[in-house]
Amino acid sequence: MKSNVNVGEHYRDSATLWSEWRIERIYEDFQGLPHAVMSSIVDPTEVRTLACPILSDRRRYSRVAPGESPGQGYMGHDFSPAAFGEAVA
Repeated sequence: MKSNVNVGEHYRDSATLWSEWRIERIYEDFQGLPHAVMSSIVDPTEVRTLACPILSDRRRYSRVAPGESPGQGYMGHDFSPAAFGEAVA
C-alpha cells in the first residue's frame, strides 16, 4: 500500500501544537499497512510508531515545514511564543 508520508517530513500533534515529530523511517506491517517511525524534535530519544493513515488525518496530525513556529498558520493565527512577547532562545 502506498503512503503519502515521507522520511524527513515533520508532523505536529493537533492536540498539542508544541509537539513536533520527524519521520525517521517507513515500513509495512505483515498486512501491508504502512507505518511511520518518528522521533521527537525536542527529545530525539522519544520515538513513536503510527500507522501512516493516522498521520494523514488532519484532525490528529498536520504536516509542517521543519523549523516552523508552533501554531504558525493555524487558522490564520500565530500561537508561537514570540507572538505573545515571550523570549525565544
